[in-house]
Amino acid sequence: MGRGGYRPGAGRKPGSKTFKHNSPPPPSDAADDLTKLAYRARKYGITLDQWVEKYAAQGFACEICKRKLKIMGGSGNDVDVAHTDHCHASGQVRGILCRNCNTMLGVARDQVETLMNAAIYLEKHRGVQVQDKGLENGKRLGRTATGIGS
Repeated sequence: MGRGGYRPGAGRKPGSKTFKHNSPPPPSDAADDLTKLAYRARKYGITLDQWVEKYAAQGFACEICKRKLKIMGGSGNDVDVAHTDHCHASGQVRGILCRNCNTMLGVARDQVETLMNAAIYLEKHRGVQVQDKGLENGKRLGRTATGIGS
């Protein structure tokens, strides 16, 4: 039991760190990419065929930034390895994304308003150009912004 009689993981919702998907753990010796991919699909309650169909329907690319993705290879931290995005409230798979776009949604807590505000912010500052002042005696002098508001 944790503090105050709270049992960690008790009554947690999908998307919380202790939520358990209804699938077995990945095989410990899963060197076979297909086995790993099948596990990844099962983890989110879909079949391997459904996962591949969704991936193909997106043109084998991230649905947000359109970066071409590879199914496996490298580490899970590689930007161009496909990540399965899912709704943290329902657990439903939404699409296949690159690591950066999947992380962006997670950091924004899937809040559309936050993401729209970020887009508005970027549009507002689109004309701002950062000029690097360079180095002097091996030390960075800094940067200045010119454009909007200057």
